[in-house]
Amino acid sequence: MQYYQGTGDVYLSAAYIKHCEQRHNKIENAVFAVNGSNAYKVASLLEIQNVPIIKLTEKEAYSLVHLTRFVGETNVDIEYLHYMSDYPMYTCFLIRLAGLHDIGFMDLYRDFVFGGEVFDLPTPQWESCERFVDSEKKALLAPAANSIAEGPADSFWCRLAGELKRLGYEVYTNAVDGEEPVEGTKSVFIPYKKLASLLDKNTIFIGYRSGLCDLAASLECKKIIIYPNSSWPLHDGLGIGSTLDIFSLNKMGICEDAMEIEYCAADEGDILDGILREIADC
Repeated sequence: MQYYQGTGDVYLSAAYIKHCEQRHNKIENAVFAVNGSNAYKVASLLEIQNVPIIKLTEKEAYSLVHLTRFVGETNVDIEYLHYMSDYPMYTCFLIRLAGLHDIGFMDLYRDFVFGGEVFDLPTPQWESCERFVDSEKKALLAPAANSIAEGPADSFWCRLAGELKRLGYEVYTNAVDGEEPVEGTKSVFIPYKKLASLLDKNTIFIGYRSGLCDLAASLECKKIIIYPNSSWPLHDGLGIGSTLDIFSLNKMGICEDAMEIEYCAADEGDILDGILREIADC
């Protein structure tokens, strides 16, 4: 079960289930439970064949977690696919290891959740469809993130959009749940399964680090990922490594070609110049 709703967490957990399914040919008497509709959509991208995916409500998911904490993990037949599960959840000690000796997001899952299993992440099964937009030269901005601290101010994204338009790009904002697009851009919402139809080799994807970046990592688009200039975990500042150290797509091994930037408001001009130089080389 993956009780956490983070897109990247669900993707890694589903990949592990897919790996186990392929390794053992068939897994019997098991289900993969996830928390909410969004998590269900992410898990379904990998087309797991023999393990049914069950969509739980948030209340149901956390009720199972609390049950396990109350009666003990040896008394329930539930395997939690998250590094903050069961007894570690009492002290959160595993997340405190992030950044120590280069321990990153993928390491937390591989070594503490997947039992040291090493496997290649499967490519999501994208759904082919007509192009969502007609422009041959396009950029998608994705400024929203749930698990990472608040990102660059709206003014940064507006300046970036303006520069991209000046270079001849049609600029879109990935707007979810009625979010307002970046000023001067067009709003677009693309279901996960159809992501590849927009993020093709003619597209520049510029996103604040989120689970969407994990899904975009395998695509042909130019990837520019922005991280906060802060330690992790962000809620108390007691992390050992930076967010970039821990969540780097390149370090995770799910792509090798992402430009990754730590954002600091004082360096905003230099950051914009660096992004524009990178785009000029496309």
